[in-house]
Amino acid sequence: MGREAPWLKRVVLAGALGGALATVAMALLLDTIYGDALGGSWREAIVHDLETFLNWSVEPQDAVVSLLLALTMLLLAVFGGLMGVAFSFFLYRFFQFLRER
Repeated sequence: MGREAPWLKRVVLAGALGGALATVAMALLLDTIYGDALGGSWREAIVHDLETFLNWSVEPQDAVVSLLLALTMLLLAVFGGLMGVAFSFFLYRFFQFLRER
């Protein structure tokens, strides 16, 4: 296990980075492509939620909307990173299993 630990760390970090970047990229691309067809973008959804839940009247260009959008993308990146870690770990263990046989 000692010899494979550096490789496992590299594989898991690569999986986390790849998963996080892929998740954020897909979210932003889907927003760009289907934003008008689905009734609005991420920013408009945040504005609607702020008006509904907190009775705040804000514009899509306001700083609070940008901050909440950044937090939403960060949450998506963390979730995608965790999925990337799980996938890369299982893939690494699968190839280790095949190599041992």
